[in-house]
Amino acid sequence: MNIKRPLQLILSNFIGLFLATLVLEGFYVEKKIVVFLLGASLLMVGQIFVRPILKFISFPINMITLGLFNLVINSAILFLTVYLIDGISVNSGFITVSIPFYGLLFPSIELGKWLTLIVGAIIIDLTNWTMKKLVF
Repeated sequence: MNIKRPLQLILSNFIGLFLATLVLEGFYVEKKIVVFLLGASLLMVGQIFVRPILKFISFPINMITLGLFNLVINSAILFLTVYLIDGISVNSGFITVSIPFYGLLFPSIELGKWLTLIVGAIIIDLTNWTMKKLVF
């Protein structure tokens, strides 16, 4: 395996974790660079080694749900990261996006713990996809 891909994943996961802490009120990461790097590194290990195994095992469920089960797999990898690193925690929280969009303000939405993990996984995956398409 090329060393370039894991470093790209660590960088994009780092940015994704940072964006998830900004957007999700119930997603907490200590404001230390070491915690962000450990979280990004553990997410990278989960994405390279654990995700393919889980996708292979859950292939029938993934076919039935038309790929939506990937959200559960990604949130499980994020849950493992939260569980293994002390500086990252998830509580039921709110999405507090107050960015005006064509003059409209979006209200805050209350989420449970698993929904916070799912939305956090979506934010991290969107960051990974954007970084892969635009930067790398």
